[in-house]
Amino acid sequence: WSSDVCSSDLKKVLIYIGNLGIAQDQKLILNLINEMKIYSDFHFVLIGQKDSDQMNIIKYKDKKNLQNLTVLNAIDQKYVNSILAQSYEWLLATLYVSL
Repeated sequence: WSSDVCSSDLKKVLIYIGNLGIAQDQKLILNLINEMKIYSDFHFVLIGQKDSDQMNIIKYKDKKNLQNLTVLNAIDQKYVNSILAQSYEWLLATLYVSL
């Protein structure tokens, strides 16, 4: 983890920590990040995906030229609270079930 990601020139850093695969609706989050790239004061940080999910995310980031996205490897659990404390908001995965 680098606190440079949360530097003062990035006003609103949104952080997601954990798996980001099909069950967490990876496409929805990546589409959101892509749509938000027009807002230069928002930056997304995705931390700790499985290798296969992380590779898909990095490919998408490169394909869409997402300068508003940082992808980081998994971190030690003891750092989670301090990282989230530096963020503007947290992103939480929620499973929506249609009845």
